[in-house]
Amino acid sequence: SWENMSHGLYTNDDLVDMHGVLASTLNPGTVISISRAGMFRSTDQGDHWSHVDLETLNAKGQTYCRGIKEVPGNPRYVWVAAGAGFQSDLGVLYRSKDGGVNWERVDTGFEAKSTMFGIAFDERQPKTMYCATNGGQVFGSHDGGENWSDHPLPEGATQVYALACG
Repeated sequence: SWENMSHGLYTNDDLVDMHGVLASTLNPGTVISISRAGMFRSTDQGDHWSHVDLETLNAKGQTYCRGIKEVPGNPRYVWVAAGAGFQSDLGVLYRSKDGGVNWERVDTGFEAKSTMFGIAFDERQPKTMYCATNGGQVFGSHDGGENWSDHPLPEGATQVYALACG
Protein backbone atom coordinates (compact mmCIF):
# COMPACT_ATOMS: atom_id res chain seq x y z
CA SER A 1 0.00 0.00 0.00
CA TRP A 2 1.01 3.64 -0.45
CA GLU A 3 1.36 6.35 2.15
CA ASN A 4 1.34 10.13 1.59
CA MET A 5 4.73 11.49 2.72
CA SER A 6 4.31 15.08 1.51
CA HIS A 7 3.72 16.61 4.95
CA GLY A 8 5.25 20.09 4.94
CA LEU A 9 6.13 20.07 1.25
CA TYR A 10 5.39 23.36 -0.47
CA THR A 11 2.46 23.25 -2.85
CA ASN A 12 1.49 25.94 -5.31
CA ASP A 13 -1.87 25.73 -7.06
CA ASP A 14 -2.25 22.32 -5.35
CA LEU A 15 0.54 20.90 -7.52
CA VAL A 16 3.77 19.61 -6.04
CA ASP A 17 5.11 18.42 -9.45
CA MET A 18 7.96 16.28 -8.11
CA HIS A 19 10.95 15.83 -10.41
CA GLY A 20 13.24 13.64 -8.33
CA VAL A 21 13.88 11.96 -5.01
CA LEU A 22 17.24 10.99 -3.54
CA ALA A 23 17.59 8.67 -0.55
CA SER A 24 20.99 9.55 0.90
CA THR A 25 23.50 6.73 1.14
CA LEU A 26 25.67 8.94 3.38
CA ASN A 27 22.97 9.72 5.94
CA PRO A 28 20.39 6.91 6.25
CA GLY A 29 16.92 8.34 6.80
CA THR A 30 17.72 11.53 4.89
CA VAL A 31 15.66 12.10 1.76
CA ILE A 32 15.94 15.04 -0.65
CA SER A 33 13.13 15.78 -3.08
CA ILE A 34 13.20 18.26 -5.93
CA SER A 35 10.29 19.91 -7.69
CA ARG A 36 9.18 22.94 -9.65
CA ALA A 37 8.90 24.71 -6.29
CA GLY A 38 12.48 23.96 -5.22
CA MET A 39 14.23 21.48 -2.98
CA PHE A 40 13.00 19.85 0.23
CA ARG A 41 14.84 17.74 2.80
CA SER A 42 13.74 15.22 5.39
CA THR A 43 16.00 13.66 8.02
CA ASP A 44 13.35 11.26 9.36
CA GLN A 45 12.54 9.12 6.31
CA GLY A 46 9.98 11.59 4.98
CA ASP A 47 7.86 12.11 8.08
CA HIS A 48 8.71 15.84 8.15
CA TRP A 49 10.08 18.09 5.40
CA SER A 50 11.85 21.43 5.34
CA HIS A 51 12.47 23.73 2.41
CA VAL A 52 16.12 24.02 1.36
CA ASP A 53 17.07 27.63 0.73
CA LEU A 54 18.55 28.09 -2.72
CA GLU A 55 18.76 31.36 -4.59
CA THR A 56 15.50 32.63 -6.06
CA LEU A 57 15.47 32.15 -9.82
CA ASN A 58 11.90 33.11 -10.78
CA ALA A 59 9.22 35.67 -9.94
CA LYS A 60 7.44 33.20 -7.63
CA GLY A 61 10.53 33.12 -5.39
CA GLN A 62 11.40 29.58 -6.42
CA THR A 63 14.18 27.53 -7.96
CA TYR A 64 12.88 25.03 -10.51
CA CYS A 65 14.88 21.87 -9.70
CA ARG A 66 14.90 19.18 -12.36
CA GLY A 67 17.63 16.57 -11.73
CA ILE A 68 19.46 15.27 -8.65
CA LYS A 69 22.34 12.76 -8.37
CA GLU A 70 24.87 11.58 -5.80
CA VAL A 71 28.41 11.10 -7.08
CA PRO A 72 28.96 7.33 -7.42
CA GLY A 73 31.22 6.13 -4.62
CA ASN A 74 31.28 9.55 -2.91
CA PRO A 75 27.83 10.36 -1.48
CA ARG A 76 29.12 13.51 0.24
CA TYR A 77 28.84 15.11 -3.20
CA VAL A 78 25.33 15.68 -4.52
CA TRP A 79 24.48 17.66 -7.67
CA VAL A 80 21.23 19.35 -8.70
CA ALA A 81 20.26 20.63 -12.16
CA ALA A 82 17.96 23.66 -12.02
CA GLY A 83 16.65 26.80 -13.67
CA ALA A 84 13.97 29.45 -13.42
CA GLY A 85 11.21 27.26 -14.87
CA PHE A 86 10.41 24.52 -17.38
CA GLN A 87 11.07 26.81 -20.33
CA SER A 88 13.42 29.43 -18.96
CA ASP A 89 16.49 31.14 -20.36
CA LEU A 90 18.56 30.28 -17.27
CA GLY A 91 20.20 27.00 -16.32
CA VAL A 92 22.26 26.42 -13.19
CA LEU A 93 23.99 23.63 -11.29
CA TYR A 94 24.20 23.30 -7.52
CA ARG A 95 26.64 21.12 -5.61
CA SER A 96 26.66 19.93 -2.03
CA LYS A 97 29.88 18.66 -0.47
CA ASP A 98 28.23 17.46 2.74
CA GLY A 99 25.51 15.08 1.63
CA GLY A 100 22.90 17.72 0.84
CA VAL A 101 23.03 19.98 3.89
CA ASN A 102 24.71 23.02 2.29
CA TRP A 103 24.61 24.01 -1.38
CA GLU A 104 26.68 26.17 -3.71
CA ARG A 105 26.07 27.30 -7.27
CA VAL A 106 28.68 25.95 -9.69
CA ASP A 107 29.96 28.00 -12.61
CA THR A 108 30.55 25.82 -15.68
CA GLY A 109 32.19 28.66 -17.58
CA PHE A 110 29.42 28.44 -20.20
CA GLU A 111 26.12 30.29 -20.37
CA ALA A 112 23.32 27.77 -20.06
CA LYS A 113 20.58 29.32 -22.20
CA SER A 114 17.76 27.15 -20.83
CA THR A 115 16.90 25.14 -17.72
CA MET A 116 19.48 22.56 -16.67
CA PHE A 117 17.53 19.30 -16.90
CA GLY A 118 19.82 16.38 -16.26
CA ILE A 119 23.04 15.16 -14.70
CA ALA A 120 24.85 11.89 -15.40
CA PHE A 121 28.02 10.29 -14.04
CA ASP A 122 30.28 7.63 -15.48
CA GLU A 123 29.99 4.89 -12.82
CA ARG A 124 33.51 3.62 -13.67
CA GLN A 125 35.06 7.10 -13.53
CA PRO A 126 32.86 9.14 -11.14
CA LYS A 127 34.81 12.36 -11.74
CA THR A 128 33.48 12.23 -15.32
CA MET A 129 30.07 13.86 -15.46
CA TYR A 130 27.75 15.53 -17.92
CA CYS A 131 24.86 17.93 -17.58
CA ALA A 132 22.33 19.06 -20.15
CA THR A 133 19.79 21.80 -20.65
CA ASN A 134 16.37 21.14 -22.12
CA GLY A 135 17.39 23.53 -24.91
CA GLY A 136 20.02 21.08 -26.16
CA GLN A 137 23.26 22.23 -24.55
CA VAL A 138 25.50 19.53 -23.06
CA PHE A 139 28.51 20.22 -20.85
CA GLY A 140 31.06 17.72 -19.56
CA SER A 141 33.67 17.58 -16.83
CA HIS A 142 36.42 15.02 -16.23
CA ASP A 143 37.56 16.40 -12.86
CA GLY A 144 34.45 16.31 -10.69
CA GLY A 145 32.99 19.60 -11.92
CA GLU A 146 36.00 21.88 -11.55
CA ASN A 147 36.47 22.41 -15.31
CA TRP A 148 33.88 22.04 -18.05
CA SER A 149 33.80 21.66 -21.83
CA ASP A 150 31.01 22.12 -24.35
CA HIS A 151 29.66 19.00 -26.10
CA PRO A 152 27.40 20.15 -28.96
CA LEU A 153 24.57 17.84 -30.00
CA PRO A 154 24.44 16.39 -33.51
CA GLU A 155 22.93 18.66 -36.15
CA GLY A 156 19.14 18.73 -35.91
CA ALA A 157 18.98 17.74 -32.23
CA THR A 158 17.48 20.60 -30.25
CA GLN A 159 16.35 19.33 -26.85
CA VAL A 160 17.54 17.10 -24.00
CA TYR A 161 15.28 15.84 -21.22
CA ALA A 162 17.48 13.06 -19.81
CA LEU A 163 20.98 11.69 -20.24
CA ALA A 164 23.12 8.77 -19.10
CA CYS A 165 26.77 7.73 -19.25
CA GLY A 166 27.82 4.28 -20.23
